[in-house]
Amino acid sequence: MNAVWRMGLAALLALAGCGAKREEPVDPAQSQLQQAVGQLQQQLKEQPGSPLLHFQVGQVYDRYGQADSAVAAYRRALALEEGFPDAHFNLAAVYYSQGR
Repeated sequence: MNAVWRMGLAALLALAGCGAKREEPVDPAQSQLQQAVGQLQQQLKEQPGSPLLHFQVGQVYDRYGQADSAVAAYRRALALEEGFPDAHFNLAAVYYSQGR
């Protein structure tokens, strides 16, 4: 009877774990990207016409391999200030890395 009781307890414990909600592993890089962009987005709410903030958003996206988002941010910075040499350079670097 002792062996039957142990098997029943093991089955019950196994079934109890089946409905447990598993959390997806958190990607540290994705978390850092979201945090950095989130901080800059807060600043952009206060200064939406700041080419420097858009440039910094582009740098963050570029650092984390989000080329399309980086291009969009650099282009927005250049739309606000056409003579922004660092934005031109970084945009060209992203285009070059994409083979464009």
